[in-house]
Amino acid sequence: MLECEALMALGLAGKHTRVVLAGDHMQIGPKLFSVKQDKCSEQTLLNRLFYYYQAENGDVAKQSRIIFNENYRSTKDIVDFVSTHFYVGKSDVIKARGYVPPHPHQHALQFHHVRGECCLDPTSMSWFNAEQILSVVDIVKNIGQAFPGDKVTVEILSEISNPPTGKVINILESADTVKEFERHRKYLFVVKVLKWRKFCHYPLGIAVGLFPEITSLDDGLNVLNIEFQLRRTLSSSVETQMQDFQSLNLFEDGRRRDFRMLPTFTIDPADSQDLDDAISVMDLGDCYEIGVHISDVASFLAKGSELDKYAKLLCTSFYPCGKEPIHMFPKELSANFFSLIPNHDRRAISLIIQVDTKTNCIKKRLVCKSVIHSKRKFSYDEAEDILENNRQHYDLLEMCLLKAWNFAEVHRKYRKQDDWCYKMPDEDVTLGRRRSHLMVEELMVMFNHTVAERLLSDETTRSLIHRTAMPNPQAEISDSETIPILKSVLRCLKTAAERLCHKACILRSNSTHVSRTGHYDLDLDSYTWASSPVRRYIDVIVQRLLHSVIDKTNVRYTAHDIDLSCIEFSRKNDQQSAYERKANALHFALKLSTQSEKKIDGYLPSGFSHLNNSQCKAIREALTNPFTLIQGPPGEKYFLTFFGPRLL
Repeated sequence: MLECEALMALGLAGKHTRVVLAGDHMQIGPKLFSVKQDKCSEQTLLNRLFYYYQAENGDVAKQSRIIFNENYRSTKDIVDFVSTHFYVGKSDVIKARGYVPPHPHQHALQFHHVRGECCLDPTSMSWFNAEQILSVVDIVKNIGQAFPGDKVTVEILSEISNPPTGKVINILESADTVKEFERHRKYLFVVKVLKWRKFCHYPLGIAVGLFPEITSLDDGLNVLNIEFQLRRTLSSSVETQMQDFQSLNLFEDGRRRDFRMLPTFTIDPADSQDLDDAISVMDLGDCYEIGVHISDVASFLAKGSELDKYAKLLCTSFYPCGKEPIHMFPKELSANFFSLIPNHDRRAISLIIQVDTKTNCIKKRLVCKSVIHSKRKFSYDEAEDILENNRQHYDLLEMCLLKAWNFAEVHRKYRKQDDWCYKMPDEDVTLGRRRSHLMVEELMVMFNHTVAERLLSDETTRSLIHRTAMPNPQAEISDSETIPILKSVLRCLKTAAERLCHKACILRSNSTHVSRTGHYDLDLDSYTWASSPVRRYIDVIVQRLLHSVIDKTNVRYTAHDIDLSCIEFSRKNDQQSAYERKANALHFALKLSTQSEKKIDGYLPSGFSHLNNSQCKAIREALTNPFTLIQGPPGEKYFLTFFGPRLL
């Protein structure tokens, strides 16, 4: 009843009129803007009359007060919920006295989230929501069909009602219980997204694949490949383009230099296939030449071609632990035609550094297009053995290796000064025999720095700068002991701050003020990525820019194109890091699952390398975290829904 209608009736009441006040004074009150929110209920007629009669002390008034606090129609779960959340916060204020039995398998109280627009009914002048109405109808239908489906014996209580009422007195055959469906919680579902409405938290999709529980590395990597969308198929146009490469002239227009006679070698992991860099050393008497040669992928890859789109889709190669890598290019190109494998002529972009023999000072540098012929592939362990031994007699390539190491060590000391011997340990750094790694790293840094300087010196190019911003030395750091915070939380904050100080990003040169800061960690004013075009697409773009400078041709990229490429590569590079962390965690966790707890606690099992903090954290997550829905932005093609424990 509206308050105005109640007031009209009270206005007609006389001295002998009996007023029956019935209602729920503890329900949600009206929303008023003239008083505070907690005072709104006090303004209602029901509350004012209730408190008025509560203050009466007469016998008639006291005998007339009846508080109903027992419910005979609802189950105990519903009554307790209403009593707790809609009244005074206690479940025993309203008591369930009807002893209504709950559903055998479903919850007595269920909440459903429905969206829709409210419409005004012109006849009744009331608002309704069509989506809610349809949802309620569907829910009621499902409840009617959601009973277990047991075969039972029923005693008819009344045949007059339609349908007749009765009660179950015996269960003849039980249907499937909830436990039958619980088995699916250990399954993984691949869901194809159909649409994602604007105001919905989750997309609408359909299951297109089902994976059983993950018990092997291959199964886990297959799941990761789907999650990161690494599955691709070679189109006929890509295969045709790959076949055309075989007939190309390596020297093309005659602008390439012939370095095939130089003593050239590569240093890579023993099982590596995509060899994109090589080193050469040539003794010229009072000076010698160090050559850093990078596979010239851009000379084969036309911008906008089908193969170019194929590589751009991944943007980088992915390296799962203990398994064959997922190459950015088709394997035939990454492991063969583009790779600087021994005893094959290959196109390259070469940096020739002329060095004074006595002082090891650089006299001049030259960047050019070339054709090289690698004579040998060293593994890092083989190179390390040569550098550690003090034998006097080596073959020519081993002598070249020693000369290259001596040059790299001298210039690393010059570049890093007092920090030349330090390398921050992380997931990319292996402790121990590091000289061969440091030599290759120093030569690649020199190549990338030289390319960046060459591109920045030409006004027509827009180079990519890989930089790490310098921490602010003026920033005030409070003493951790004075901060009222848990030590464990503080340690996490410290770790996050340290990561931010070393966070690298990809920017176009002169695009922002931070892109002019250079590369702080490498102590270089300019730096780019150009030494791994077989496994990084951003290096291919840099090679194309370098081609335009060397050949003095027009640049086919705009500043906007470069900015978009930087953003896309940064995103893909983060995906690659996440993929490799998950793959490593899966690899280690599966190995740990085969070891006894006592053995793991006692010593490191055979076949395990020492783990860094990042790997330990990933393993802990893999062993303890349950799978959840992996969400992505609208437009993502597939979702992965995980149920159950991550490892079994």
